[in-house]
Amino acid sequence: MKEYTVYVKQRPYLHAFLERVSEMFEVVIFTASQSIYAKQLLDILDPEGRFISRRMYRESCLFSDGNYTKDLTILGVDLAKVAIIDNSPQVRNPLPTFVGSSYCLQFPSCWLQYLLSIQLSPQCY
Repeated sequence: MKEYTVYVKQRPYLHAFLERVSEMFEVVIFTASQSIYAKQLLDILDPEGRFISRRMYRESCLFSDGNYTKDLTILGVDLAKVAIIDNSPQVRNPLPTFVGSSYCLQFPSCWLQYLLSIQLSPQCY
């Protein structure tokens, strides 16, 4: 298998965000990226596996009409209690979504800090 070198530029407040949300929720990363790349990136972001409880890659997506779509039913959880933060929310089961841009520079540096300040419904986990 071909080896890749992955470089990551981390957004301000990323680790505070991951630490806080992992205390309140199960954090699942579901990406349409290939696992050979995404595993390395997530190992950089969470090297000790403290914040991200599950990782799902392109291999878990459905391929249709030239697009990879995330089928959230494979998570095996009540989808009414799932929220998505995504830059390209192509999901088979539409859910409440915080849509970001694929151009991370468009977000202010305090974006993750803002998400932490949102009051969450008691029905969410």
